[in-house]
Amino acid sequence: MKLQLGKSDTVKAATPVVGETVTWKSSDTAVAAVDDAGKVTAHKAGIAVISATGSVTKTTAGCTVTVEDPAAPDPVPTPAPVTPTAVTEKDNPVTKDKDVPADVKPATPVIKPATEENTKALAASADVPVKFFTATADGNITVDPVIAKKTVASVMSDDAAVAPKTIVTLPIITATISDGKVAALAMKTTGAQLGAAANNIVSDITLIKILKDETGAKFGYTAEPAGYADQSFTLKNADGNNLAFTDKIDPAATYTLILFVKDNGEFDYDNTTGSVIDPVAMAMNEAKAPKPSGGSSSGCSAGVGVLALLALLPLAAARRKK
Repeated sequence: MKLQLGKSDTVKAATPVVGETVTWKSSDTAVAAVDDAGKVTAHKAGIAVISATGSVTKTTAGCTVTVEDPAAPDPVPTPAPVTPTAVTEKDNPVTKDKDVPADVKPATPVIKPATEENTKALAASADVPVKFFTATADGNITVDPVIAKKTVASVMSDDAAVAPKTIVTLPIITATISDGKVAALAMKTTGAQLGAAANNIVSDITLIKILKDETGAKFGYTAEPAGYADQSFTLKNADGNNLAFTDKIDPAATYTLILFVKDNGEFDYDNTTGSVIDPVAMAMNEAKAPKPSGGSSSGCSAGVGVLALLALLPLAAARRKK
């Protein structure tokens, strides 16, 4: 959701629970305030997360609001949360690859709903403040967009080749892995969810580990299974083939993004042996050829002056049924 200084819009929270009340909150009232009816008013340029918590479901959903000052445009895009589909250890395509290093093992990424209990537990395991995390419109936990933006900016300052048109944040994933092994964490996603537009290629992607000090470190890309290693990633097409660095990314196509994180390595937030926590942002440079705008969004569904948060209860209920 984008607002210019002094403007207002309304966010709505949908829930299937009859009579449930919603508590509204802004992560930064100096940037954007919200009243009891979900009306958001922009006060100064910056980013704020407007969240709604259900009185019965106890689940929080959030909408990232970017307040823009036309007189001073920001060169760093606002991070937009996306929700890929986690791939189980059994279905991880790494199991079909040849020449995979012996220490690389598939693991099942777990995406938990953004309840207060889950968020506090995650922060404790990661040894970061609770405010490090926020809720998405889908009711998942992700890194606060202000922190994610600061992280990407730190990488941009160190590498002039990183000049993103879009930035997306993945939900926080946790996984169980054998002690000291490199977890292969797979998620299905569309090209648009990666932030791709027409003519984007793999080399336009910078996958960034969000570090605890709010700086970032880059994952390396590998197109060969023999190159799978800690702090690397690969992208597979629907046929299970790894994309080359120069291959195009179709916004409408489905891909499997695979991250490689070593248990208790530098990119693992969780100091507990056999457990991995991985917060990640993805920066997508503008394609070299003329193209339409990118496919990411603020994580909110916009109508005419109204943005709707997704229903809180069905997400958690669906996960409990699995």
